[in-house]
Amino acid sequence: MWTLKGFCKTNTSDPRHYWIIMGLLYPGILGALIYELGPHLYSGPWTWKLEQWLVLALMVHFALDYAYSVDDKSRREYSWCKFPFDLAIVWLLYAALKAAGEGVTDPSRVMSVCLIMILTRTCAIVWEGTGSNRPDTLARVVAVASDAIPLVGYGVVLLKTRDGSLLPTGSLVGLLVVVALDSMLYWFHEPIYGLFKPEQRDAPAS
Repeated sequence: MWTLKGFCKTNTSDPRHYWIIMGLLYPGILGALIYELGPHLYSGPWTWKLEQWLVLALMVHFALDYAYSVDDKSRREYSWCKFPFDLAIVWLLYAALKAAGEGVTDPSRVMSVCLIMILTRTCAIVWEGTGSNRPDTLARVVAVASDAIPLVGYGVVLLKTRDGSLLPTGSLVGLLVVVALDSMLYWFHEPIYGLFKPEQRDAPAS
C-alpha cells in the first residue's frame, strides 16, 4: 500500500529520480543558459552594466545549487519527495535567469526576479524538511537559515522596490547583493555549522 512515508524514504537502489534532475535537467538547462545568455557577458567586465552582473551572479548561483545537490551525500538521502521541489527549483532558476537576460531596468522586472527567487528559497526550505540526514538539530537550523536569510533579503528588496524606496537603481543593487549572499551561503553554511557543532564547542583546549 502506498504511504507518504514510503514515498519519502531514501532508496539508493532506485536512483532514477536523482539522475533525472542531477544528470539531465540541471546540466542541460545550465548549458542552454550559458549558450543563450553568454553573449551578454562577452564584453570586458569593466564595461558591464548592473543587468550583466546580475546575469553572471545568477549563473554562479545556479552552478553552486547544482554542485551542492549533486554530491554523494545528497544522492544517498534523495527520495521521490525531494524530486518535485528540485524540479521546481531548476525551472524557477531558469525563469530568473531568463528574466535577467531580458533586462531588469524596469522595477516590475526586479520584483519579478525577487518573487521567483523567494519561491526557490521556499522550495529549498521544504526540500530540507523532506528527510535531509543532518547530524543534529543545529545542522538542520543552520541549513534552513541559509535559505531563510536570502528569502528575507529578496522579500525586503521586493517590498522596497514596490514602495519606491530603492529606486531608481538601488533595487537592482540590492538584488545583486542578495543573490551574492545566497550563493556564498552554499559554501559557508557547513563551515558555520563546524564552528558551533556540539563536539567542537565541548572539545577540551589543547
